Amino acid sequence: MVETIDEVLGVLRCPRTGSTLRRAGNRLLNDSGGGYAIREGVVDLVAEAPADVQAQMERSYDSVGGLRYDLLIKSRLAMWLLWGVDVGRLPKPAEEVAALPEGLVVDLPVGTGVFTVEAFKRRPDSIFLAMDYSMGMLRAAEHRARKAGVTNAVFIRADVARLPLRDAAVDAVVSLNGFHVFPEPERGAKELGRVLKKGGKFAATNVCVGERYLSDYIIERIMVPRGFVHHGRPVAAYRHMFEEAGLGDLDIQVRGALMFTRGTKVG
Repeated sequence: MVETIDEVLGVLRCPRTGSTLRRAGNRLLNDSGGGYAIREGVVDLVAEAPADVQAQMERSYDSVGGLRYDLLIKSRLAMWLLWGVDVGRLPKPAEEVAALPEGLVVDLPVGTGVFTVEAFKRRPDSIFLAMDYSMGMLRAAEHRARKAGVTNAVFIRADVARLPLRDAAVDAVVSLNGFHVFPEPERGAKELGRVLKKGGKFAATNVCVGERYLSDYIIERIMVPRGFVHHGRPVAAYRHMFEEAGLGDLDIQVRGALMFTRGTKVG
């Protein structure tokens, strides 16, 4: 899948300088010669933050993997206890992806690929920019995609608050289980809105508070202190955040403590 990078170079940008990038072997170079490595099928396009901030962000993202992530999100019992939902009755991730237009699609955070990698294969006419901050999760997702025979995805380490993409670059954005783990969700929403073309489609799933007492308790007393969830916010706050990012025609459904959003770039 590394060869797919050449097909998307035109939309990639240096996260530090905003300049275009060119490929030189296993590196992408900006206009001043600064480079970003391609390792184990993953392009690392993170502009490093100060050491203390960087460490905090890595703990926030990588800690989710410590929960045996794939097993947890597929467990009916765990999902009922945590969020008050029956996994078997939730919208399927593949359906969320199938509802998006063809073209260039951002999947952020891709996580281990458990939600969306199979859907990539079903959409051969699209190219997926599979992004995450956690290098561990990206490697797991890249391995899963390779094993599934996926050839239309590029795996990119990226910071949602500083996306390495030009304005109005992509046709659709999908963000499953993302906004509640983003350290800067408002900036993340604005960045996703920035890179989405006018009329482009947006789909997101995230945890919310104010809908179920037990879930609120778990989020605020257990998950936030341990870094598994970065913050808890009510549905109204997420709606406002998405609208401020230029997303409209919002269709929001709440099931238990999970919020499902579809929208369109209008601004």
